[in-house]
This record gives sequence, C-alpha cells and structure tokens, in this order.
Amino acid sequence: MLRSARARSWRAVLRPGSRRSRRFALRTSGAVELGERESMATVDAPFTRLETLRTECEGAAEFLARKLQNNDVMVRVHEALNRATSSGDVKPLARSLIDAIGALFQGADAADLEGVRSDDVIATEGCIQVAHTLVKWGCRMEDDVVVELLKALTQSASRCYADERIRALAVLYNDVPEVKSALRLSLYMGLIQLAGTLGKPNRVRALLASVHQLSRCWNLDALQKRKLLSAAIDALSSNGLADESIEIKERILESLQGSPVNELDEYAELASGTVREVLASSRIFRFDHILDLDVVQNLRIKDKYRSLLQLLEVFVRGGLEDLRSLVSEGRTSLDDLGMDFEFLTWKMRMLTLSSLARESQVVQYRDVERQLDIDESDVEKWVIEAIASGLMEGKMNQIERTISIDRVSHRSFNADQWIPLSEKINIWQANVSELIQIIRVAKKNVQVDPLK
Repeated sequence: MLRSARARSWRAVLRPGSRRSRRFALRTSGAVELGERESMATVDAPFTRLETLRTECEGAAEFLARKLQNNDVMVRVHEALNRATSSGDVKPLARSLIDAIGALFQGADAADLEGVRSDDVIATEGCIQVAHTLVKWGCRMEDDVVVELLKALTQSASRCYADERIRALAVLYNDVPEVKSALRLSLYMGLIQLAGTLGKPNRVRALLASVHQLSRCWNLDALQKRKLLSAAIDALSSNGLADESIEIKERILESLQGSPVNELDEYAELASGTVREVLASSRIFRFDHILDLDVVQNLRIKDKYRSLLQLLEVFVRGGLEDLRSLVSEGRTSLDDLGMDFEFLTWKMRMLTLSSLARESQVVQYRDVERQLDIDESDVEKWVIEAIASGLMEGKMNQIERTISIDRVSHRSFNADQWIPLSEKINIWQANVSELIQIIRVAKKNVQVDPLK
C-alpha cells in the first residue's frame, strides 16, 4: 500500500483558502499498466465516512474552479456535499467533480503543454483521485458513474495530463470487479483509445499484449471482438505502428470465416486495405493464409478489387516473370492500387530466392542470377539481404560460387509442408517415448541403501 507520505500529504494540503490549497501533494511515480493494482495513493480504510473527504472535496472544487475560472463549480460541489451529508447519496457529489474534471481536460489546449506547472499536474491528479474515491466507496463502482468518469478522462484529445489520465483509468479498471466483464471491456477499450490518441505507443503495445487473452476470458462474441480489435488497429495506426496493426486486422478477417456474403461485403474495404498493406510491407513474405480467407476470396467477384486479387495470387504462387506479365499486359494498374513496381520487384526477388533455397540445400550462384534476373556480381548482396530479412540462413562459398542453406522460411504452408513436418514430429515423439521408458527401467534398477 502506498499510503504513507503521499497519501497523508495530499489530505493535509487540501485546505480551502490556504496558500497550499492550490496544490495537491499526491505524487505518483512510474506508469500504471493494466494489471497493476495500487500504483496510485490508495484511500481505502481511513475513508469510511463522508466527513473524512469533506476537506479534500472542497479543496478539489476550489482548484477546479480556479482553473476553469468558474465559481459555479464550487457552488455545485458544496450543494452536493451538503446533500450527501444529510441523505447519504454520494452520486451527485461524485458527478459534480467528474463534470468539472472533464471540463478541465476539454478546455486543455495543445499550447498548454509547455505552460502546465508541475504543481497543477499534481493537483489535477489529486482531483481525479478524490473523484475516484467517491466512485469506489461512495457509489460502490456502479456502472453509470464509472462510465461517466471514463468519459471525463477520455473525451479530450489534448495531450495535457496524458500520463495522469492513463494512470487513473488503469487504476479504475483494476478496481472494477472481474465479474463486470462488460464494464471492464469498456474501460479497457477506453485505455487503448486514450493511449493511442495521446501518442503513447509503448503503452499501446503493453495494453495489446493481453488483448487476445482478455477477449477469451470475457467470452466476447464476434461483433464485440471486432470492435475491440478495431480500437486496437486505430491506436496502432495513429502511432505509426502499421506493421503491428496488420496482425490485428488479420484477426478480424479470420473471425469472419463462414460468415454470410452480406457480412463479408461490409468488411471488403478492410480486407482490400489489409491486402495492400501486406504487399507493401518489407517485413511480410507469407500471403497464402490471407488469400484463403473467405472475406478476401469474396473480393474476387467485385470488379473494383479483381486486379488486387490477381496481384496477391502472383505473390502467393507466381514468380518474377508472372509479376512482369501481369503489369505489362495491363491486367493490373499499380498506380490505381497505390503500389510501387520497383518495390514489388524487390519483394518478388526475395521470395524467388527463398523458393530456390527451399528446393535445394546447395544453391548455385548462376541459378540465383538467372531466376532473379540480376548480374552475378549482385548475387551476394541479395543473399545477404534475404538473410537479414529472416527469410533464410546459410553460408556463401565464394570459391565454389555456391550457397549452403541451413534454414529457409516457407513461402506458403500447405499439405506438402505438413507431411515432412508431421514425420519429424512422429520421430521426435517416438524418441521421447523411448527415452522415458529407459528412465523408468533405470529407476527400477537403482539399489536403495537403507542405511543412507
């Protein structure tokens, strides 16, 4: 529990009218990631009565009124505080503070980033903590109030108070009981969207590390899962993580397997965009699993996407000459697809080299030269590039003009690849079973000395 200095100090300084009432001394260190439970100062046991929070609520109201230049904030908080004291209903008090906090973030401007003082940041986080405390123990984490605090923290795109808002939202998520999966989902999506909007790529990555595990734990239906993954895509794309967003898009497209045609049509743009991104990526060299998806095959019947499908098929099954023929015959306009022929040629040469390496453990330089349509002097450069891209591993023999292949990535993975893999697994399984039997026999033959 982080209760000692930090928790005590922010209570002590929230005294309306005092010089220090403009500063909360609630300090937090480090980032609260999803899964960490108490990284902000906690306010559980000591706050069992509303009177304990009166000073803090009044201090928060004074600070927010000053920042918003609106004295009505103090009036509303005082009225709600008095009603809560007499009736025990804390919701109006929580809502009045939440509304003011939301207004503070809404009014924050990008130009304020340089002007925000550290004291104001600490004070703002203290206000959030007071509101969170009211929601947690006063409102018993009721869904409607939690959602209001979620909106207050996420509705502004301003990057002011970015870390404080993300931390507060993470703690709020962790305080929601696990049985409330729908509410947790809303908060989790809010966290992803907030981290993406505020330009926090590392936080986005950390949050998405558990996206598939959580979607299984919450038993999300197909539509809910797609909405969650769409939020993940937006967060990744807005932070320049296009390659990482492709994997998420593939998950969405995979979830459409077996769906009716009208539903596949709704995702035609996502499917075509994903195909373009995959072809345009310098890190992705396998496409067969994408071509086999129902939603991608559905593009074939639409004139708008037919040339894109033809290009994808060439990269799955064809070679350099097939690519050149497709373009030269005018069957595919790369300009219309937003694709660069020079880049696609580079990519096809890399795939052709990996196909050569898969066919033989020793590849001749002259075969690389002929298949890739390059000068022999450039062969080693292409081999080095293929190794650097992770497509293959091997050694070049400059004297014999050969390449010894140690490992190569498969361009596609079908029954032809499964058969040898299955044979290797069966051999491994038999060897392990034999080893286990040898160990059992050895244990039985061990003589145990009763005197030891």
